[in-house]
Amino acid sequence: MRGPARRRPRRTVRQRGAGRATRYEAETAPAVCTGAIDSDGAGYSGSGFCNADNAVSAYAQFTLNAPTAGTATLKVRFADGTSTARPANVTVNGSAATPASFEGTGAWGTWGTKTLTVPVRSGSNTLRISPTTSAGLPDIDPLEAEVGGSIPPPSGSALYVVPNGSESAAGTESAPTTLTSAINRVTPGGTILLRGGVYGDGSQAGNGDRNGYKLGGEDIGVDHVVRRGIAYDNGKHGFTYHRNPGTMSLSDNVSIDNAERDFSFDAGTSVFRGNVSCRGASGSNDKVVGNADSSNQFWSGSNGPRCSSYGGALRWSFAAGGRLVASFGSGATAALDD
Repeated sequence: MRGPARRRPRRTVRQRGAGRATRYEAETAPAVCTGAIDSDGAGYSGSGFCNADNAVSAYAQFTLNAPTAGTATLKVRFADGTSTARPANVTVNGSAATPASFEGTGAWGTWGTKTLTVPVRSGSNTLRISPTTSAGLPDIDPLEAEVGGSIPPPSGSALYVVPNGSESAAGTESAPTTLTSAINRVTPGGTILLRGGVYGDGSQAGNGDRNGYKLGGEDIGVDHVVRRGIAYDNGKHGFTYHRNPGTMSLSDNVSIDNAERDFSFDAGTSVFRGNVSCRGASGSNDKVVGNADSSNQFWSGSNGPRCSSYGGALRWSFAAGGRLVASFGSGATAALDD
């Protein structure tokens, strides 16, 4: 609740991710808001938003439907007009799922998005967001959930890649190969599918050029899809079009403290949604050419409010089912689904 301060041949590389998102409005049953459904201010979705009570007993609750058991990637849209982050716990079906911290957004009419990953069972799931301090929750509306599934490969042969794949493997889903081998073998018009994992540390070795995600070359248009990637402390750019004039889709990626730009896209007609760029010190401004809306937070001389969730060292581990879960300090958690 609001506090006193009111409110080369053509190639395609895809990361496998979750399915289509479903939107759940905070003001629409069976959602529950222990407080008020307000409609003052600006920028909210639907007919109102959840302005929960300032108490640890308050919560915002949603009922999610999942076609199969697995994981759901949540996008929680929120506004916090104070300068202090509001911590919360997220439970699913009564069990602890993940902590969350909702940083200040600068004004009650300024909305940010928090991305979280939680387990779900097949069928109906009760998801509850509860504050852990008496300051309560931020304003919340809406929640979007992508549950299970994967991006299907296009017709024709696709090569599957994992970080610990074998050079000589067939490149199938059951016998994945390495990225280098897949690049050497892929045919014009073919597709490479990357499973979640760590593919490089940004160091310069051999022919390496220190970029994190280098998405092109030789002025050939390739329509990549890059979702929920992390580029951290690379020696050059974090995400770069690298002379690829194609239409790429980049969504929900995080790029932090890369030596030059976190996002470097000087040409093309790419689409950018929900990406975040942060720095611990000064650096070059990001440059994106294409379709980028306010869901992104790019670096332009200072950190935006979402960066408070990405302080500290980057750590990662593999959860059940092979998901790569990355965390920054004691803050944000990101998951790269297989």
